[in-house]
Amino acid sequence: MPDLDVGLESGQQHRAGHRVSKYPLIAREGWIPIGLALMLSFLTVFKVGLLASLPAWLIMLLLVFIFRDPHRVTPSKPLAVISPVQASVILVDKTNDPWLERQATRIRLKMSPLDLFALHSPLEGKVMKQWYAKPAAGGGLNADFYQSAHWIKTDEGDDAVMVIYTRHLSSRLRCKLRAGERVGQGQRCGLVYFGAEVEVFLAENTRVQVGNGDKVVAGSSILGELVHLAEVSATTQPSSETSAV
Repeated sequence: MPDLDVGLESGQQHRAGHRVSKYPLIAREGWIPIGLALMLSFLTVFKVGLLASLPAWLIMLLLVFIFRDPHRVTPSKPLAVISPVQASVILVDKTNDPWLERQATRIRLKMSPLDLFALHSPLEGKVMKQWYAKPAAGGGLNADFYQSAHWIKTDEGDDAVMVIYTRHLSSRLRCKLRAGERVGQGQRCGLVYFGAEVEVFLAENTRVQVGNGDKVVAGSSILGELVHLAEVSATTQPSSETSAV
């Protein structure tokens, strides 16, 4: 298991079922580069003309595309596990969770360079711990990807681990989660530039609602539903009536 814990910033909490309207349509991370590109475009128009400024305008439009962040509506289902990214489902299976050392349901998602890059929290709860690991020797994803794992525990005691795998420097992760802080269900919590692979480890008895090849939307699509076993109260006090003779 990776041994280096990393604390990252966290955003504000929001309630499930509310539109994520507090976030602008263009991610704040993109305001400065887009603003600079816009200034460069206008400056190029004044200096060398409209035709020569087309490359600068194309760069500005590319930045707008990269940092676009349309509003999402999170379903009003407290036990729902929300997709953290816009991606395709490439694997659903039962396996060992190496982060919490348990048997778990794993859902693996793969983003494309054309998908939205926003990262959302799958559950509402407390960020218990975070890990970061560099590519390691051996097979599997560990050999090729940088890993950033985030353990979230709900108030009801459900555990989820969201692991982001990035391969290149261009697909670096910018996450706003911090260990010890709370995060809302479906809350926007970062960006994954130019896509990545994301795994979500859940309780083994989670009711999965997606399958291989399905497209999911970040902050809105439901990956599965947590199962809470009904607790039966064991003791019932018999009541006896006494009648006076």
